[in-house]
Amino acid sequence: MKSKTRLLIPFLCLLILSLTACNNTSSKKEVPAETVMPVSENANKKDIQKELGEASSKETNKESGISANNYENSKFAGYNGQISFYYDKDGSVLYYKWFINEKDEKKANEIYSDVCQALSGSYEDGEENNSAASGLYTTSFTNDKQQITAQLQKANDSGYEISYMVVG
Repeated sequence: MKSKTRLLIPFLCLLILSLTACNNTSSKKEVPAETVMPVSENANKKDIQKELGEASSKETNKESGISANNYENSKFAGYNGQISFYYDKDGSVLYYKWFINEKDEKKANEIYSDVCQALSGSYEDGEENNSAASGLYTTSFTNDKQQITAQLQKANDSGYEISYMVVG
């Protein structure tokens, strides 16, 4: 009986991972390819503000000097989220992140799948790194100069955060 249980547990883990991965084809809907917001290599805070207008909120970490401008109502893959740009002390863009929060696990998985599908259409298949144990699912994509990472993670009691982050 123990040997059957030993075989069943890894099988169930693989089944759960396959159902939550970006490449889940069992219930995949067609999501058009979408590129991340284009930001030039030398972009700075003034360039972003000129493009997007005034931020809906701003934050600054006094220790690191990194600041963030947050913009509401940013659409990606058919979902309305928020985009945040992170700047160094000089105002140069370090990275940016689009995200949305969802309380329902099934809906969060659907959004994550759609975001990954939209990114795959523009950046080819990504490299998955999923962990059911930690509740963190990531898929990484690259283009000529950027690293793009889609992510689904449990956000404590508030549900799930689905995001993509662009570095470079």
